[in-house]
Amino acid sequence: MNPGNDHWSMMWWKPYLKFSDAVAEATLKIIKTEFVKKRVFSSLTELEREFQDYVNGFNHLRIHGTLNYQSSVRYKQSLLKKIV
Repeated sequence: MNPGNDHWSMMWWKPYLKFSDAVAEATLKIIKTEFVKKRVFSSLTELEREFQDYVNGFNHLRIHGTLNYQSSVRYKQSLLKKIV
């Protein structure tokens, strides 16, 4: 998605970029503090496997206060039920 060069496009796009950056930065901070900090992996394969497990738990098991105390997957499913 390209914001374009005209003033109107940039006005719309700029707040979106700030929001995206904030979400990305918050997510990376969580990953650093909960997953990476003080850990040593013996191989790239081990890191990939452990990270896949972490992401699976983050999406399916970990509850999020901003998502009405549901996992992100369960929250998305509840939204889809409301739409359909």
